[in-house]
Amino acid sequence: MNSKLKSNVIFSAVFQLLFFIAPIITTPYVARVFTPEDLGIYATTYALAILFVQVANFGIPIYGVRTIAQSRNEKERTSNFISIWAMQGLVTLLVFLIYALFCILFITNFKIYIIQGLLILASIFDISWFFTGIEEIKRTIFRNVLSKILTIFLILTFVNNADDLTKYILINVSGVLIGNLSMCLQMFKFLDFSSFKVTISKATVFSSFGLLLPQLIDSLKSNASRMVLANLTSYTAVGFYDQGNKITTMINGVFGAVTNAILPRIASHVKENKFEEIEKITKKFLTINKLFVLIIISGIINVSQFFVPLFFGEGYSNVIVVLNISGISLLFSSISYYLGRAVLISNTLDKEYRKVTLFSCLALIVFSVLLDGFLYEKGAAISFTLATIVQFVLTLMYSKNFINTRFIKRNIFENILFIIINVFIIKIVQAFFKFEGNMINFLIYGSLSVLISIILYIASEKSKKIIFH
Repeated sequence: MNSKLKSNVIFSAVFQLLFFIAPIITTPYVARVFTPEDLGIYATTYALAILFVQVANFGIPIYGVRTIAQSRNEKERTSNFISIWAMQGLVTLLVFLIYALFCILFITNFKIYIIQGLLILASIFDISWFFTGIEEIKRTIFRNVLSKILTIFLILTFVNNADDLTKYILINVSGVLIGNLSMCLQMFKFLDFSSFKVTISKATVFSSFGLLLPQLIDSLKSNASRMVLANLTSYTAVGFYDQGNKITTMINGVFGAVTNAILPRIASHVKENKFEEIEKITKKFLTINKLFVLIIISGIINVSQFFVPLFFGEGYSNVIVVLNISGISLLFSSISYYLGRAVLISNTLDKEYRKVTLFSCLALIVFSVLLDGFLYEKGAAISFTLATIVQFVLTLMYSKNFINTRFIKRNIFENILFIIINVFIIKIVQAFFKFEGNMINFLIYGSLSVLISIILYIASEKSKKIIFH
């Protein structure tokens, strides 16, 4: 892994860590300002809006990265960029009109949905796919720093009581828009506007549209739980589920960002038939992934009972079980995301990728319908985790001709075993040593859990070196 790729991976991790920082600051505050029902309303409206954002994206976040990464020179890159962005703008405007019409015709309290739907228009200026394609991930850091700082400041300043939900939505939408606009200002030095050709060909439209379905289904998978839960139970249950699942989503975002940073390099290696290099990158990713997943899942299970009251405040105890259940999905989601994007997409196995996302989404909907009605937010968390396992199994099946899947299976098995050992040790310690206060328990048992995870990981890696050497 050369210096530029390492740099992009690091910047991508930082890129997503900003998504950690903002919720860490704002979520405890927002959870104390709004009720679980208010947050459930926000989560449900956001889920619908973001689904239409994915439609507006039209598969461009994947197609754009691949096309820009494979552009032979600056002139070709400029023509490709302008053509793709023009298509993005036209589709986005059309989708927003359809969304607004849908809300007005079929939703009683449509105003809050329309306000949340401004996210669709903001996505016109999201050209992060361009910077990912040219492996300039650091250019997007400025966008996130600016938007997150501004959003945090505005929330803490202007969101003061439960009547400020609309204001809260507008602030979040504005932060996204400003961040996207700031990113557009940085594109000019990488493009040559002196001579370019704009063509939105049928091939471009169909290729991009072909990648829309898996992205749309993936978005539906992320948001279907909230929409089904809202229809079968209540906004309060959605509020509990959303807060618990939010932690898992943020962690997944970090792994996803690292994968997105690697994607252009792998696409380039595929074009040059450098499959040994792809195998090396994949093994390094999986080795690092194994350690972090072990630390995170063990930590969640061991300290969630102390973390939730500290982070969310009173009245959110139902979030504990949601966090524990959805946290298990990290064992599979981080790997399936990598395999889907870096292996299937890079090798243009778009049809197989669509099958994976479609079946995992159908699994989520079926599980949600069966479980949410009587298990409420717990049912939604179980459904999400089971659907993630389905996605992992299918992705692994389609990837077996390109990478060594035995290495992945062994990593999964070892992590399951190590998590069980870690949790068992912590439970024994907790039975003999009790401390007062959630903060002290969180710090002590969290630190001990991390230490145990690192010891188990090092012991495992050393034993492999002894066996194989």
